[in-house]
Amino acid sequence: MQLRVTALSEAFAKAAGRKNYVTPTSYLQLLKLLASLLITKRVTLAHQEARYVRGVSSIESTEVLVATMQAELTALQPTLEKSKEETAAMMVDIEGQQKEADATEAVCEAEKKATGESAAEAQRIAAECEADLAEAMPALEAAMDALKTLSKSDLVVVKSMLKPPNGVRLVMETVCILMGVAPDKAKDADGKPYLNYWDAAKKHLLANPKFINMLLEFPRDSLTDEKAAALEPYLADPEFMPDKIAKASNAAEGLCKFVRAMCVYKRVSKTVEPKKRKLAEATAQVAEAKAALAVKEERLAAVKAHVAKLKRALQEANDKKRELERQVSDCRTKLDRAQQLISGLGGEKGRWKDLTVEYAHRRANLLGDMLLSAGVVNYLGPFPSAYRTAAIEAWTGLIEARGLPRSPAYSLRATLTDDVTVRMWTA
Repeated sequence: MQLRVTALSEAFAKAAGRKNYVTPTSYLQLLKLLASLLITKRVTLAHQEARYVRGVSSIESTEVLVATMQAELTALQPTLEKSKEETAAMMVDIEGQQKEADATEAVCEAEKKATGESAAEAQRIAAECEADLAEAMPALEAAMDALKTLSKSDLVVVKSMLKPPNGVRLVMETVCILMGVAPDKAKDADGKPYLNYWDAAKKHLLANPKFINMLLEFPRDSLTDEKAAALEPYLADPEFMPDKIAKASNAAEGLCKFVRAMCVYKRVSKTVEPKKRKLAEATAQVAEAKAALAVKEERLAAVKAHVAKLKRALQEANDKKRELERQVSDCRTKLDRAQQLISGLGGEKGRWKDLTVEYAHRRANLLGDMLLSAGVVNYLGPFPSAYRTAAIEAWTGLIEARGLPRSPAYSLRATLTDDVTVRMWTA
């Protein structure tokens, strides 16, 4: 190419009288320009080809996506309808279960109210019993405290009495009656028989080392009506008073208090006994009602738990249905947009495919085309068109002889479109 331009410059000088100098620097510039054009055009063509390839690929993938979304929409529609039917069926089931739960809850509330009233009645009766017993309890507690102060020596003193005072005899007789100790049968100086409680008390009570504990542990409800009737005359006797008996014996005073307290408790308990029975009946009724209520409340809890489970399932079903509706809506929106995109770019697909083929050819012919372009830009600026055409034809022959790839119809502007160097050269 350098040599052909040198010959062309000599012919041009002879014909036009104008010299064009072709130097070794011109050849170096040719090589530099060729390298620059190859690098620039390879990048430019690759970028442009990639754009059209991506465009064609996007259209094709959108077409595939449209088919896929159409299939998804077709598949989602029956699923959505089934979900709606299931949700409606669950709503009917929940309504029925909720009615059952409400009815059971109403029964439970009514029975709970009745049970509360029964429990209140039982508490009222218990309060009456406690109020009645409050009359006897202070005396009984005082008697028990008095017993606790007794010691064995106190009892030994009483037992050692050969001729006990009348008050002491009365006390021991009442204690024998209370404890169920039978008196000894004896005769007086005149030979008349009588009941000897004193000797029986010394043998069976005062001689017993556990006598005090027997009194302290005496069951207060064990005093029978017969014993109470037998003790009534003693209670009416003015000599059978703790303050009078205390003058004879402190131990006998405590025993007197105990006997009188037990008699008072018996009298009060006879009044309280019917109330106790009524309280026991009321307590049993309350317990029975509470047991029945517990069964119903357990049933209510089970129904409520089942309803709550159904509601959670309904919530999940509604969420699933809304998600399916959202998917259907999104699928339709995307399908509409994709179809609009395909419709708008349908005519471009073929042109873009042709352009990708064209850019592929241009990249394949890049070496020959850039060699011609570098030669034109580097050498042919001073020459008129006829000389340029001759030079290009000569160079084309050289390129073909060496088997270098080139475009069939060479055009500098078409080959170097928008290239800054071409714009500067053509200007």
